[in-house]
Amino acid sequence: MIDTHCHLDSDAFLLDRDEVIRRAWDAGVDAYVVPGIAPGQWTRELDVCKAIPGAVPVLGLHPWRASAAGPGELDAAMLTLGRLSERAEGIGEIGLDRRMGQSVERRERQEEAFRRQLQLANELEYPVILHCVEAHGRMLDLLCANPPVAGGIVHSYSGSVEMMADYARLGLHFGFGLSALRPRALRAAAAVRAAPAERLLVETDAPNQSAEPHDVNEPAALARVARGIAELRGEPVEKVVERSDAAVRRLFSPGCNWEAGDG
Repeated sequence: MIDTHCHLDSDAFLLDRDEVIRRAWDAGVDAYVVPGIAPGQWTRELDVCKAIPGAVPVLGLHPWRASAAGPGELDAAMLTLGRLSERAEGIGEIGLDRRMGQSVERRERQEEAFRRQLQLANELEYPVILHCVEAHGRMLDLLCANPPVAGGIVHSYSGSVEMMADYARLGLHFGFGLSALRPRALRAAAAVRAAPAERLLVETDAPNQSAEPHDVNEPAALARVARGIAELRGEPVEKVVERSDAAVRRLFSPGCNWEAGDG
C-alpha cells in the first residue's frame, strides 16, 4: 500500500523512524508520499526520503507557515523552493486554512503563497498537494484562475459532496484518513461514499490525525484507514487499495521510484 500523505520527516519520528517504517511494512505499507511544510525542514525531508525506499518527496510552504511569513520571508522561501524543487516530485502541501488566517493580512499572505506555489507547480508540470480548511469556495476560485496542469490531491478532504465535481474537473483527487472515520464525521463520511472511485486516495497524515487524543499516528494506520473507507463504501478493501495505489502512481509517475525495500 502507498500512504499518499505522510510526514515521515516529522520530529515525532526522530527517535524511532526505523521502527515506524518496520511497523508500516508489517502492516502492508511499502511506499509513501511525503509532503513538505516549511523551508527549514525541506532539506531534512529530502534526506529522509532518500534514505527510505519508496518515499517520494513533495515540497511546499504550508498555509500555517505562510500566514506567519513576511514579504521578505516568502520571497526567500520561493527562491529556496525553486532551487530544491528539482529534487522533489510535486509541490505541497499548499493551500488555505481559515483557522490560521482570520485577519485580512493573514489571509492575503496565505493566498499569495498559494498562488505563487501553484504557478511554480504549473511551470514545472508538477502535481500539487492541497490543504484546505474552511475555505473551499475561495480555493476553487483560485484554482479555476490557474488550474493545476498536472492535477493533484485535496488532502484530508473536508468540503461538501457537491464541490467534489468541481475539484474533479480540475484533475484533483481526494485523500481521506482517520479523521473521516470518526463517529461524528458525517460530512467526511458522505464525501468518502460519494468520491469518484478512481480519485479516492487513502492516507494517514501521520503523525497528525491520531485515532485517539495524545496518540501519535503512524503510517501503519493506513491499513485501518483502508478498511474503514471500504466499509463506508461497501467495497472490498483490496479494491480500495488497488485503485488508490494506481491513482497516486499515475499522478507522480514516471519520475518516482516506488520500489520499496525488503522490510
